[in-house]
Amino acid sequence: GDGYEGVDNLAFGTAGPCNIPSDIPWASTSPITGTIPGGGSMDLTLTINTLGLTPGSTYPALLCVISNASNAPVLPLPITLSVIAPAYGVDISPDQSASATAGTSAFYSLSITNTGNITDTFDLSASGLWAASPSLPSLTLAPGAAGIFSVSVAVPLSVADGDTDLTTLTAVSQAQPSATAAVQLTTTAIVAPVYSLALSAHQPASAAAGTSASYTLAITNTANPADTFHLSASGAS
Repeated sequence: GDGYEGVDNLAFGTAGPCNIPSDIPWASTSPITGTIPGGGSMDLTLTINTLGLTPGSTYPALLCVISNASNAPVLPLPITLSVIAPAYGVDISPDQSASATAGTSAFYSLSITNTGNITDTFDLSASGLWAASPSLPSLTLAPGAAGIFSVSVAVPLSVADGDTDLTTLTAVSQAQPSATAAVQLTTTAIVAPVYSLALSAHQPASAAAGTSASYTLAITNTANPADTFHLSASGAS
């Protein structure tokens, strides 16, 4: 036949308190009453509120189920709440190196992990001689969750081939600023070689038949790499 089962309230203790139940401030159930058909069941939602409770402490209680069941008119269900102290932590990886042509940017893909036990938001910043910026200003992660973001480093036009810059990417917890992590990004500039030369202007000269005229000319390498030049002369014989 039909049976009735209702949740009356919650009380502390392990023996006897369901006879004199009293509310506890950190737990509540929904619904608090209901009717269950024979052989049926009902889902109850137990909500816990740790506001004002002491981290590291344990709180025992009983959930008292009062019904018209002849074999168990009062069913005590023990519950225990352990309040975990919040822990904050973050990890970023990995350190990386990359190259980019002057006037362009090097891009890095990084992974960030919330190593704490509560949801946290991490502010991201980049510092170095060359302009650098993360793709996101901040990232919110659940405990143990990881996220991916990128960092771009702009290589100036004024650099020389092989110049390097060290960018430090830092993540800081908004909830606990002492929880930080950083990686080092090393960017190397590539400057494409440019080849050009300059020859001094033509100098007029004269010489008697059967003799030679001499000219002194200056050749200048106006490019950025060292170079070897081959000279040749042409004209009417």
